[in-house]
Amino acid sequence: MDELLVDANGRSWISFDDYAMAFLDELANGAHIKQRFTVGY
Repeated sequence: MDELLVDANGRSWISFDDYAMAFLDELANGAHIKQRFTVGY
């Protein structure tokens, strides 16, 4: 099941810097090969 992560105000967002760090971490470690994963703050 897909579930959107939201804050207390119902907003969902991520900064470019946080997204970039998650992206590079996944490239380096490959923890989610052929899987979806969620990045949240």
